[in-house]
Amino acid sequence: MTDFKAMSSIYSILILVGGLIGIIAVFLAWIDVDFGIFGSYTVSGWEIVRESLEDPALGDISESYVQWMPLIVLIFSVVGLLIGLTALLKPRKEMGAGAIVCGILAVIAGILFYTYESISDVAGMGIYLAMVAGIVMVIFGALRLFTK
Repeated sequence: MTDFKAMSSIYSILILVGGLIGIIAVFLAWIDVDFGIFGSYTVSGWEIVRESLEDPALGDISESYVQWMPLIVLIFSVVGLLIGLTALLKPRKEMGAGAIVCGILAVIAGILFYTYESISDVAGMGIYLAMVAGIVMVIFGALRLFTK
């Protein structure tokens, strides 16, 4: 029994870390355009949710479902963080299933944002970290679920 608690605690902490990475990713640059010596244009995921982006080069993000993808990543990262915290305090194998679902939805939101029109050309670090956070939650949620 102590082996299950020790391993599940490690997996729960890593699920918690995945949730934290996802939360941080929303506040990093999701759109990063470099103009060379003229500077750069960066927009965080939170700014995309809060404000509308009327940039013709980026398409019409403000009237599309893509505007809400950073918010979806934030919501499911917070839920994943809470699942990791709850699983740490009360070790149950079933908590891993919730982390898997949250991770899959965070990855899907990141992929949908990345593949929207011409976003892949100007993708910032926040999109990549959001997908990494989702993958971390999926991997360690599955390990937590299947720990004997």
